[in-house]
Parts: sequence; structure tokens; C-alpha cells
Amino acid sequence: MAFADGLEDEFSTAKVFLTGDFNSYAQEDPIRVLREAGYIDQGAKTGEHTYSFDGMVGSLDYIFASPAADATVAGADIWNINSVESIALEYSRYNYNVTNFYAPDAYRASDHDPLIVGLELPTAKEKAHTR
Repeated sequence: MAFADGLEDEFSTAKVFLTGDFNSYAQEDPIRVLREAGYIDQGAKTGEHTYSFDGMVGSLDYIFASPAADATVAGADIWNINSVESIALEYSRYNYNVTNFYAPDAYRASDHDPLIVGLELPTAKEKAHTR
């Protein structure tokens, strides 16, 4: 939490997002620590998962928002472009098979699906009225 607290101090804001592959499932200690510190899991709002392996699903990828940052979130979703795509399309399979299925596009760019949030931020005009 020192890293996140440092960001708040460095940028004089309470609006902090922590994003990425945390390599921990929702009930594991690292994720519990973030939730207990008040960070809100945006992926949990979707009811979906970001990862599948061997018939099992879960989430390893997260966007956590501080309460102030969460107030700016207009919505969250999982962009389902990787976990359900054929492994033949995966970047690690480039030139691996007799037929090269790899394509340099967004699909199967990872084995995890990205989590996306939309933000509703004040316009410059709205900011000027609050000063």
C-alpha cells in the first residue's frame, strides 16, 4: 500500500487506479489486502472472468480504484478477446505450426482478457465552476 499512498502524495490526488495482472485470484491474500485497504475491484462489478485454463475460470487481472477514483467510473467490462480464442492464434505460437494462424491483431494477444473501465470526468468548463 505504500506505493499507492506514495502516488496519492506525489500527485496530490485521492483518485488512484491500480491496474494489471496481479497474478492472484479474488480470494487470495494480495487481493484481500487491497480490498481491505478500501480499493474497489472494478472487475467484480462485471460478474465475468478474465482468464480460463483447463476448463477452470477466474480473474488474475484487475483494476482497483480508490473510493475517489471509483466515483468517476461510469462502467466496467471484460473485453473477451483472448481467453476464449484458439491457442493456435496466440503470440507464442507464431511460426509454430505447419499452418501459421497467428495474426498481429488484438485477438489472442495474451492468455488473459483485458478489463476496461469508462470514466466520467468533469469538463474544463465544469472544473472552472467549482473553483
